[in-house]
Amino acid sequence: MFHHILVPLDGSERAEEALPLAAQLARSTGASLLLLRVIPSERVYISLYPSVPGYMAEQIRRSFLEGAQAYLEHIVAKTHLEDIPIMLDAKIGIPGEVIVHVAREQLIDLVVMRSHGYTRVARFFFGSVAQHVARHSIVPVLVIRDGASTVMLQAERQVPAPRLVVTLDGSSFAEEALVPATQLAVALASPQQGRVHLLCVIGQSILHDKEDAERHVQHDALARAKAAAYLASVEERFRTGDLATYALSVTSSFSTYRRANEIWQRIVDIGTSRKDECGQAGNDIFAMTTHGRTGLQRLHYGSITEHVLDAARSPLLVVHAHIPVASMHGAQDQSKSRGEVLQRAAVQWDRILLA
Repeated sequence: MFHHILVPLDGSERAEEALPLAAQLARSTGASLLLLRVIPSERVYISLYPSVPGYMAEQIRRSFLEGAQAYLEHIVAKTHLEDIPIMLDAKIGIPGEVIVHVAREQLIDLVVMRSHGYTRVARFFFGSVAQHVARHSIVPVLVIRDGASTVMLQAERQVPAPRLVVTLDGSSFAEEALVPATQLAVALASPQQGRVHLLCVIGQSILHDKEDAERHVQHDALARAKAAAYLASVEERFRTGDLATYALSVTSSFSTYRRANEIWQRIVDIGTSRKDECGQAGNDIFAMTTHGRTGLQRLHYGSITEHVLDAARSPLLVVHAHIPVASMHGAQDQSKSRGEVLQRAAVQWDRILLA
């Protein structure tokens, strides 16, 4: 369960909207909150332009940090967080890198942040910060989107608890999102029963020749059968296996796509198809893994998670998959021994390569 939760703030009201959800998690789990105000380096450098004496430079830096500390203290009082163990920290640096570093250094269990802070140009800047943190953080990151339901941002609500939608592809890599998502579902639902939905997006064959129609139908039917069997095996883990102790309500479904660039669109469609009582995006939270690759590798694997983060209105829990190259064979062996269902249904189907 969560013990230390990090909430990055940029001084804007948008960024502060992550606080009610973070506070709710802290109260239900007994976790502490670390409120972090990162002052972008360029703001300090602009104040020093073109050049100032060394002693004045230090005074300027100190004034920035003191202002940030005062802001954090004001936030604690304004949002009534006195009943939660609180730590405050202010730093100067590149926001995304500082957030990732602090999360690692302070042994954070979960980062909760808005996808955007300031509006217009700076809004894009903070959005890039969220992308950086989601890609590089070794701890789970819960990113709250601009279009998130107002219900999601309220600590007190009279509606069912948020449903965690975990995207899976049949691999142990994607399944690393299960435990963090399960823990989040329990914490958000308390004292209600948490809810998890398992989502698998499968590829359908593209029909090039009408004469091959029957073969395509058979291929698609086998892919659906394999997906259903896999989802049933994961559901069983929640009923009698290693995830049974969480006592969650579990459902599952699969959606289909024909081209790889449709994968993230199918995932986003699940969230936008459900509405809350205000007509906004429903109270689903998506959970996906990311491998944190960059450059050609990230391009090759499709950046599915980042596409979802850009397009979805629902919050997104991003979990960094920890699969060392040296242990890949061992992980594959473990996956094989766990799921005979996958061996029996050895029909090739398209896996989602989660960004």
